[in-house]
Amino acid sequence: MERAKIVDYYLQKINDKDFDLYDARKEMEKNNIEEDEIKIIIRLLDNQIHRGLAQKSYRDKSKEMIGIGAVLTFVGAMITIGTYTGILNTGDSFLIVYGPVVAGISIMVGGVSLRKKV
Repeated sequence: MERAKIVDYYLQKINDKDFDLYDARKEMEKNNIEEDEIKIIIRLLDNQIHRGLAQKSYRDKSKEMIGIGAVLTFVGAMITIGTYTGILNTGDSFLIVYGPVVAGISIMVGGVSLRKKV
């Protein structure tokens, strides 16, 4: 069997919870595949596994950043609206809390751009 077919076969199995590179190596040894080929294939499979884990990590990080940015923006907006409407009593003046709003929006933009990288 040629390398591309073998790699495709194991790439389909990678998402199984029971998949193990050691078992894949043993299976290839049973099928009399040369040791050099096995090393190359295992390296390719290992790279794919690590790439998938990195993508999952980026997705999780981007979700966290978007969530934190949204909360920060919401808090800044609520303080501004609260002081403007008089819910938060500041006398005859009101606060425009643009720091958390701008920071929150920039964190959300960073999270969205991180998500697009993946």
